[in-house]
Amino acid sequence: MPCKQIQRSSSQRSCLGAAGLAEFAPTLFVLVFITFPLINLMGAVTGYACATLAAWQGARRASVSYDIPHALDAMSNEVASVTESGFGKFARLEPISGFDNCGSDLYIEATDVYSGKTETYGPNKGVPPPVDTASHVYEAMTKVTMNVGPAISMAAIPGLSNIQGLGKPAQFQIAWRRAIEHPENMTAATQKALDGGTTAVQTGPLLANNGTNPATHYLDESGWNHPDIYDLIRDAGQQVVAEDVIQVRADNAVWTSPGLEITPGEKLWIDYRADGVWNHCSPQENKPDCNADGDMDMGLSSTNGFPAAAMIGKIGSTTMILGIEKQNFVPPATGPLSFMCNDGGNFGYPGVLRDGTIPADTLAWQDNRGTMTVRVIITR
Repeated sequence: MPCKQIQRSSSQRSCLGAAGLAEFAPTLFVLVFITFPLINLMGAVTGYACATLAAWQGARRASVSYDIPHALDAMSNEVASVTESGFGKFARLEPISGFDNCGSDLYIEATDVYSGKTETYGPNKGVPPPVDTASHVYEAMTKVTMNVGPAISMAAIPGLSNIQGLGKPAQFQIAWRRAIEHPENMTAATQKALDGGTTAVQTGPLLANNGTNPATHYLDESGWNHPDIYDLIRDAGQQVVAEDVIQVRADNAVWTSPGLEITPGEKLWIDYRADGVWNHCSPQENKPDCNADGDMDMGLSSTNGFPAAAMIGKIGSTTMILGIEKQNFVPPATGPLSFMCNDGGNFGYPGVLRDGTIPADTLAWQDNRGTMTVRVIITR
């Protein structure tokens, strides 16, 4: 009797083992040929989306930079941030070559508006001067090359080792274009500047005060009050999210906007060309020129409390003074940013109010002269 019980138990275990093996085979099939490929497909789609985002972000940042070295730096930073993101790591993004091995190269495309012919310059070089904005449209093109995945390698499975996206990475190359905001500054820079540092960089000519003719001076890193501003931003542990270079005329009775907007949590870095001065008095008064801090000898405006001829800024409906030492500045509000020379008030004419309102009588600005070149950087 005990012997029969032992034989019966052994038979039951054999049946259970056979059933387990029978269930394992379809489970393995589902994992290998359905689940894992689907995960890899999701990884490939995610990788393609990330590479597209990197190309778009890189082109956007490069197009608003004011010269080639900073355009390359902005592009590589944007591409690196996407590559190192959580989605980029899930898709196993691997940069292929590119500027500073970031996986992206920058090209400048110049299209003749009359013939439609396009000339491409690069990679990672500016256009040969002169820049002709009257007959050409200039675009920044980023070309991103990335290996993607596989999220789960299936190289050990016979027949799948050479299939892209399953046994080995799939390679994508994506290009994106965006119109350049400062094409006059996108001429070829020195190789030393491209290698990094804050040495002087000669770039294209700025526009003169009337906004049409090239000025006699050039935009170079040595001419700023803070030539090491990008090193200071890096040391502060911040990243540039937007930037522009604009010219603010002392005789302009309307706000000058760089087209940038302050959002919560962002900081503002303002820098000026060291040779930038202006004057808010008529030439007959023989008053000396002043910088962005304004003319303290004239006192404060009765309408906004800021010095005469100071650079003032407006964010939304909030005005503030933006003197020469506004570094790592926490803006008092959020919204569109704009600049202006402070004039009027108790100086004989109506002045700019605290809410940014400009008086209908703009005679105060008509005798002003001079221009400030302003570098505006928003960080986070």
